[in-house]
Amino acid sequence: MMTGTVTGTSSGVAQILDLATVIKASQSVSGEINLDKLLSTLMQVMIENAGAETGAMILIEGDSLFLAVKCTGKSCNLHSTPIVDCNNTPIAIINYVSRTQETLVIDNATTEATFAADSYIIQHQPKSVLCLPIQHQGKPIAILYL
Repeated sequence: MMTGTVTGTSSGVAQILDLATVIKASQSVSGEINLDKLLSTLMQVMIENAGAETGAMILIEGDSLFLAVKCTGKSCNLHSTPIVDCNNTPIAIINYVSRTQETLVIDNATTEATFAADSYIIQHQPKSVLCLPIQHQGKPIAILYL
């Protein structure tokens, strides 16, 4: 059951992230110059502060989506895998957010009919889901899944 969606405006995102998360993320980011380490650190901060078990950053390159990093708990694995080849991510949810450029918030993904057939949803049975587009100057550059 989808409890609601939040548009991709800065005010919608601001409601999702709290000030402590922003401060911790900015401190972590400012200390990193290695892109791989930066992605891992940023994902760990987001997972920790969101209370998520899993998180993924998907990069948008042209018309293609690539899994850049996937984290479970304290362990992050860097990738450069086309999303269509990833069976360990909710492809239906990621494609929906990529297509609509809307933030998706789901209270219980296993009961949401739109995504219930996704093999990841069936196998992992996630409860709450947050998936949001990341834009730079109005152009989509990435998708965050928690």
